[in-house]
Amino acid sequence: VYVNGVRFDTKDLLSGDITIDGITVNESQLTVGMVLAVKGDFGATDGKATSIAYESTSYGPATNISEFDRNNPDTGTFKLFGQTVHVTPTTVLGGQYNNGVTKVSSWQDISGIADNSLYIEVSGYHVDSAADILTNEIYATRIEIKGDWTAGNAIKLKGYVDSATMDSLVIAGEPISVDASTYANKYVEVKGNYDPIGGFSSLNVQEKPYGLVAEEGDDIELEGIVTSDLDANNQFTLNGQLVVIDDKTELENNLQLTHIVQGAHLEVEGYFSSGTLYAEEIEPEDTGEEFSGQGTITNMSSSLKSITVNGIVLYVDNNTILKDDRNDYPEQMNYTRFEFDQFTDYKYYYDSISGKNIATKIIIKD
Repeated sequence: VYVNGVRFDTKDLLSGDITIDGITVNESQLTVGMVLAVKGDFGATDGKATSIAYESTSYGPATNISEFDRNNPDTGTFKLFGQTVHVTPTTVLGGQYNNGVTKVSSWQDISGIADNSLYIEVSGYHVDSAADILTNEIYATRIEIKGDWTAGNAIKLKGYVDSATMDSLVIAGEPISVDASTYANKYVEVKGNYDPIGGFSSLNVQEKPYGLVAEEGDDIELEGIVTSDLDANNQFTLNGQLVVIDDKTELENNLQLTHIVQGAHLEVEGYFSSGTLYAEEIEPEDTGEEFSGQGTITNMSSSLKSITVNGIVLYVDNNTILKDDRNDYPEQMNYTRFEFDQFTDYKYYYDSISGKNIATKIIIKD
């Protein structure tokens, strides 16, 4: 399993060591773009996992799905119970709808679809405001189309409670009828069922921690989206986790403090103490100008981890997103499954240090 560019060895994991929403699963059920909590030992590129956990952010019926924009084809927004979900160029889309006929791999596949048509699961991070509260906007790392929405389906909603009374709570302007007097100004998870006409039913509400769940003194490597700007005290949040910069912090690859703004893609290494991640190294994950294209594989090298498409040699590294979108093929993918004449959709950037074209995403398509 590859997380934050680290290849984690999982062969010694036992039953119960891998979970999705608290339920034991096998490794094949983990998919690209999931936000994982991995425990174990690791170095710069390799590690050994002792446990892997995934917890979805929210799922339910999507509304206000934005139209496809040819000028920004990999971006879009939709709403999930009043929360705005942002799709970015690094968001992975998967799943299918229309009774399993339509497979999803890009924003164009679902652009402009009618409200309450799609059953969507989101993995991602809530954005923080300057007031150090969650704004109930989500940057998605993965969007899974679970199928066509049916009234009464199970739903899950995480968010910051705007207000709460004995009879209801409000998240992102969405009133939810439940005894919620103890949840005002807290981050909660709501589970139950939903009918757009009849509303919510069979609800359960739990307060949830936000940010990293780690032990005192743990070494941490965290990659993700800056969810609040760097402030005057040299503090910011990454994936909702408070990060502190001090005089021991090293900024790598020409990163400047002025670059640490909401939406930036960073990787932080440091240690965890009293709920705070103290940064020892910070480096940008934004790769600068990115190129994209489509074409068939005409050459490849397993030893170099490279493929050639349209005369361009693309190199795969630990951060490359690999996905198989062909019908009747598992989505999980690694470079050993590349074959001649496979049709691919790819993105890459030129690395001036190595002189190579580094692939950021390769998707095999029918």
